[in-house]
Amino acid sequence: MRDISACPVVFLYRMSLELSLKSILVSGSRILQLQGELFSTTEKILAKGHNLSELLNELRSLYKQLGWAWDSEHDEIGGTINEFHKNDPGSFCFRYPVNLGGKNALDRDFRFDLSNFCTRMDEVLTFLDHVDCGLMGVLDETQQFNS
Repeated sequence: MRDISACPVVFLYRMSLELSLKSILVSGSRILQLQGELFSTTEKILAKGHNLSELLNELRSLYKQLGWAWDSEHDEIGGTINEFHKNDPGSFCFRYPVNLGGKNALDRDFRFDLSNFCTRMDEVLTFLDHVDCGLMGVLDETQQFNS
């Protein structure tokens, strides 16, 4: 299999990562709003587009505002997210064969270990799912308390 054949799989993982981060941020924003605190609005979160690094920075801010600890496991997850962003900053490399300038989106000699990538991304997405589920629980409690 040519490495370029992995692109649709990588693109879908990237989209899942982006949507997971946005879901967490939107839930966190709702919690803080219910608590009377300011945080990015849904519109501002979605306006960050495909920028994984900005979404990660926003996640760090959310943790700080919620009083949650950011530990070494978070740093490791963040490193993976930043590496993904570095290699595909605008979500073009694995979606289109060329960039907006008409140049190849990936190097001609692009090589990729899909198996290792999928294993790592599954770990990252599971971690983010746990964060999102935790936030949904806090959101439910906060909504009940405010009712």
